Amino acid sequence: MASNTSFDYTQPFLRFPEVAGATWTRLQPLCSTVQQDLLSLCAPLLENLRPHFHQATQWTDTQLAGLPPWQIAVLAIASTWLATTLYRWVSNTVVDIRDVGVLQTVINSLKSLPILSGFVRREVDKVLGKVVDSMPKQNDPQDPEVRQLPSEGLSCDAICQRLNHKAAKDLHITEGSSKVSGALYMAGKEHLDLLLEAYGIYSHTNPLHTDVWPSMRQLESDVIAMTASMLGGGVNGNSHVCGAMTGGGSESILTMMKASRDYARHVRGIRQPEMIIGDSAHAAYFKGAEYFKIRLVMVPVGPDYRLSGKAVRKAVTRNTILVIASAPGFPHGVVDHVEDIAKVTRRYNLLLHVDACLGGFVLPFARKLGYPIPAFDFSVAGVTSMSVDTHKFGMAHKGTSVILYHSKQLRQYQYTKITEWTGGLYISPGFAGSRSGALIATAWASLVHMGQQGFMDVTQKLMQVQSSPCCVSMCM
Repeated sequence: MASNTSFDYTQPFLRFPEVAGATWTRLQPLCSTVQQDLLSLCAPLLENLRPHFHQATQWTDTQLAGLPPWQIAVLAIASTWLATTLYRWVSNTVVDIRDVGVLQTVINSLKSLPILSGFVRREVDKVLGKVVDSMPKQNDPQDPEVRQLPSEGLSCDAICQRLNHKAAKDLHITEGSSKVSGALYMAGKEHLDLLLEAYGIYSHTNPLHTDVWPSMRQLESDVIAMTASMLGGGVNGNSHVCGAMTGGGSESILTMMKASRDYARHVRGIRQPEMIIGDSAHAAYFKGAEYFKIRLVMVPVGPDYRLSGKAVRKAVTRNTILVIASAPGFPHGVVDHVEDIAKVTRRYNLLLHVDACLGGFVLPFARKLGYPIPAFDFSVAGVTSMSVDTHKFGMAHKGTSVILYHSKQLRQYQYTKITEWTGGLYISPGFAGSRSGALIATAWASLVHMGQQGFMDVTQKLMQVQSSPCCVSMCM
């Protein structure tokens, strides 16, 4: 039912002077009282300092009495410069001590001295020289170095011969052999042949232009959804979990750190962000801290080599924006106390990232096999992001990873949106602009080919091999 009563929107603005005057009338006695209290508190101090100010003024006048005006101006400029320089040095030193500690700050200062910097440089050059000398020399007449473009291109057969000759010098990894750890992950020759075929199908695509290659958008979306469904997202968990694909675990970590920093800046107004990590966290967090100007607060793990909620709580400050938990950590292979850490981050309204680059495709299936896996994923209230590498135990080609967020509200801060570019609107979901669609296709093919049973079979073999205490501890 419509009302005949009309509301005059200008009425509040017309009454503003009246309201402001009444408010000031009420506040004026309080302001006067505060002013009198401050004067009564500061008066004794000012009275004690007055003679010293007077003496300093007289001494300065006496010293400058015989100087011409231009010298006084020069002294004023020099004094101002000296005071400014000293202030900057003290400020920078305080920041250095806060970031790297007193000992490292002293060492860096000593290394910058001319008498020591030359010695340090010479010692570094000696070490670098030894490293260069230890590297194998390229003296193969069948494989000469190519330092500039050939005047005429080589034939396809010649190039393939050269590449095969080069590859013969590398370590040749075959099915059933394991001479390296963490460099490559294999699921058999049939699986590898599938990845090579998938790569060839999509070798000439660019996911930046999904209007040209719409299938790339679907493939990437599938990989993200399949990964999320294992880790507390999807239809059986938090349906809001979303994400993006990146070029590797480090890029996923850096992408998350950029999004977290920007989120904290826009939502919480934090301009000097800090991030808490355990001393077992991956080195990529140090890299990201340098890139994005985030102060890294590193705390020691406990006797069980796991980061605890208690240690995190002691390190929280008003500038803390993010806490990192590992599942598992690379140095020790154990899962941090994610649930306890999440209680702290929920209490202080902090972001919590779980680094599952190594364990993302192992821990969920180990739990299904009956191993005692602690909660570590989006099933834990407070986990806001996760990084998971498809190119590790996801058995895909090197160069793919997944970054997951608990909501689109956080993910949007990883995007770059440029509207003022003369070339038009430019929106990029991550660091890379153009990317290889072939790698996304191999990740999709790997997950679909392995399936849940395939990953459970691999995990079962992995856990059976892990019979020593240091290996079994990954699941504790």
